[in-house]
Amino acid sequence: NALGVPENEQIQHKMLTNAIEKAQNSEVVLENKTYLLYNLLCAKLLNNIVNLDYSKRYVVEYPVSLFDKSKKNSKYLKLLDNDLCRNKVNLCFNYKDYINNKKNINELIKEGYAVSLKLDETFDNDYACLVLFNYIFVYEKYEYYDLIMEQKDTLGSIIVTL
Repeated sequence: NALGVPENEQIQHKMLTNAIEKAQNSEVVLENKTYLLYNLLCAKLLNNIVNLDYSKRYVVEYPVSLFDKSKKNSKYLKLLDNDLCRNKVNLCFNYKDYINNKKNINELIKEGYAVSLKLDETFDNDYACLVLFNYIFVYEKYEYYDLIMEQKDTLGSIIVTL
């Protein structure tokens, strides 16, 4: 027993910790945390404007699980449905999520939302689609990294190395 704690209590603590982590990362909790984040971000943007700071831009994850929940999806997007947010907030998706939700994400782009893409191991060298995104996040460890860096001027996106 470590630190004088009986072994069965250590196991119970570990199980409780795992259950808490699982709950915190559940789809519903992540969606609710995102809604709270978007509200806080809107307040931050207003504060930036009041302080005459127009330079800051933000990249936030958008839960793809919302695409299956039309009312909730609309509610989240309404928070960002104004010129200030559309110009300063980028909704970020992993490449795998983009492929699986291409229609919905392309619709967001058509509606004027700024969208960013984080390339992952599933990237299939579809360089033509990259022009749609404001920011492209790229890991140096992947084979396509050098080619993307060579094409960064023609893509018209900001390339961020991870």
